Amino acid sequence: MRFSKKVLAISLASIFIFTIVCFIFEFMYQQDISSSLIDNFFKVMGTEIAALAFMKITESIMDAKVEKEKVKNNFIDGIDGKDEEGSEIQ
Repeated sequence: MRFSKKVLAISLASIFIFTIVCFIFEFMYQQDISSSLIDNFFKVMGTEIAALAFMKITESIMDAKVEKEKVKNNFIDGIDGKDEEGSEIQ
């Protein structure tokens, strides 16, 4: 599993756990969680997930460029890297 997938899983799990804890405090203990705490928590998690999305998009674009270069080089060198006579291209 790649690093960003692990961070995404941890972020989503922390959002889920935080939400469950908020419900428990609200309904079982009749305690209000500060709205500024809730707002700031979700701002941080939203920023984290947005950053991961940006990294994934950038990674996909770079992978596509690398693949395009490989295809271009294979076309220039020939599909199998050999010239018409069958000898290796240097």
